[in-house]
Amino acid sequence: MTKLNEIEGVCLSVSSRAMFADFDDKGIPHEGRRMAIWEKYSKSVHQLLEQANVLRLTPEDQMRFAEALINPPEPNARLRRTAKLHGELVEQTDLSGSGRRTGPSLPPNSHT
Repeated sequence: MTKLNEIEGVCLSVSSRAMFADFDDKGIPHEGRRMAIWEKYSKSVHQLLEQANVLRLTPEDQMRFAEALINPPEPNARLRRTAKLHGELVEQTDLSGSGRRTGPSLPPNSHT
């Protein structure tokens, strides 16, 4: 079995190397290793993801954001075209659960 620290480009921290050495010494199976790693890091990962999802705005940006919500700008041609295409695709999507679409294909140069 290839160990994680033997894979090219993977550098383990000192604490991770010690943890994996402990797994090896105790003969902990893969499922036990996964559970130990999950228990050790899940709270930190959850907190990191929560922080990444928080939008921090300056007071000026908060005012601009609120103004855009209160008085939104008129949609431009690209947004109107995209909304129309989305509506057509949604209308013509097969609702049988197969996931097939029967709607129109994207027009040429639709990404511009």
